[in-house]
Amino acid sequence: MVTAAHSTELQLEDGTLHLAVDLLDRFLSAVPAVACSAGQALGATCLWLASKYEEVVPCTMDDLRWLTGGAFSTQQLRGTEQAVLLLLRWRLALPTAWSFHSQMLADTGAGGRRELGCEVCTCM
Repeated sequence: MVTAAHSTELQLEDGTLHLAVDLLDRFLSAVPAVACSAGQALGATCLWLASKYEEVVPCTMDDLRWLTGGAFSTQQLRGTEQAVLLLLRWRLALPTAWSFHSQMLADTGAGGRRELGCEVCTCM
């Protein structure tokens, strides 16, 4: 998921990846078992949902099919999307580690991750 999110084809924001991992985690926490064959579709669908929520220009179905190597049909991916949305009761907007990180950067006036990392290191 990380490689796909940061690929030159998708170029998704860090917040999108964090939301996708959160969606996947919440789904897997509620479902006792997921078939290995459904794991790829589930990961790609969570990334797709997160991009719809976070990105100005979200991933398309073609991007999603590229991401899975064409292993799943449009109907299968949309069915997975519906399953995730129903199980999570359409609650996509929960705080993630990235939302706290972004807020901390804004509050401290740190210009980037490296600058914040240096501040944290000198405080310890």
